[in-house]
Amino acid sequence: MAGRPHIYPNTVTADVPESAANTETVINTLTGVGVEFAGQTVTFIAMAAITLAASTTAMTLRIRQDTLTGTIVGEAVAQTGDIAASKISVLTAFGQDSPGEIAGRTYVLTMQATAGGSAANATASSLVATVQ
Repeated sequence: MAGRPHIYPNTVTADVPESAANTETVINTLTGVGVEFAGQTVTFIAMAAITLAASTTAMTLRIRQDTLTGTIVGEAVAQTGDIAASKISVLTAFGQDSPGEIAGRTYVLTMQATAGGSAANATASSLVATVQ
């Protein structure tokens, strides 16, 4: 039925390490997102609890279409306010996409540290999409 929002919830993932220090890494995947009508928008809310390396100065979360190299549909600026070296920081990201009529698109949530001396670890993350 047109006009009704459709929510695509994601299960929480745990203990996903950064592939290498300061390297963008997929920490959550949301599959099967469908858009019935061309004018609809997909809105994303993402959260990640990340254990940071000792020298990390910022962390960036991104939401991308399809894969690690897909188009960015949401990007949090390099977040510095909630960053504490060797502690768990809880960060959020938001995004929107207007992909036209699609069935079964995949979106990913990624993290990338700045100045981390070693790899960060996403202790928990979630990615949720709503189509309206």
